[in-house]
Parts: sequence; C-alpha cells; structure tokens
Amino acid sequence: MENKIALLSKEKVISMTTLSYPTIWRMMKKGDFPKSVSASNRRVAWRAKDIEKWIEERSSTYNSTSITVTQTN
Repeated sequence: MENKIALLSKEKVISMTTLSYPTIWRMMKKGDFPKSVSASNRRVAWRAKDIEKWIEERSSTYNSTSITVTQTN
C-alpha cells in the first residue's frame, strides 16, 4: 500500500486561510500555525491534513462562540 501525503503550496495556503505570508510566518514562529515542510531547496509547502485540521479547529472555535445582536431604537 502506497501512503501519499498531499502538500499545499504557499499560494494555496494563503488562499485557503486568507492570511498573508508574513502573518503565517509569525504564527508559525509562535506555534500558532502548522509548520511548513521543505518541498525543494527554494520552496516550502504544508501538509494538506495539517492545514485542514487547523481551519477546522478555528471554525469550531468560531461556531461555538455565542454572538448576540441587539437592536436599539
């Protein structure tokens, strides 16, 4: 059985997360974003499952937050 790991380019990760690369870099350094892997000498990539999990965790945190809107006259 072949075990393939899907990798995402920097551009794809930026598109999926809507974060800028400097923001992603800062978050990685703080441990708040998945670490990149070396795709070649000059390119980095991320494991698709790591990015998908990170997005899901952020989404579930957002969805569990209660938002109340009150209208005043």
